[in-house]
Amino acid sequence: MAISLRKPLRIALPIPGFDESAIFCFPAWGDKKLLDAVDELLETRQIVDGRQITDNSKEARVKFFDTQCSGVENLVDEDAQGAEVDLMDLADWKERIAGSWKTSVVSQNFEERGTLTAADVKN
Repeated sequence: MAISLRKPLRIALPIPGFDESAIFCFPAWGDKKLLDAVDELLETRQIVDGRQITDNSKEARVKFFDTQCSGVENLVDEDAQGAEVDLMDLADWKERIAGSWKTSVVSQNFEERGTLTAADVKN
């Protein structure tokens, strides 16, 4: 079966301590905005100022996630009244997702494998 560049991405992230994975939804690989965002991610992971290089990978990955992730499945949280609700039913759903989950999804699925260092894999 051929890979469709028009099919939206559904990326599973196993969550320690749970049998099911969280599913994060992103635009299709054929989406120009996603491709531009990937280019920006790759360009902004490191900030070069003369001979000094600053690691900006975490910030770049979180920004990519926050601008490109369109939804999540298999995650619930409590609303203001303490009732358990689907995370997507909450206005601040992206803010409730751990930064480590965001960086894992992005680094493992949108960056070139050959450029990831041991420190990147840990982030």
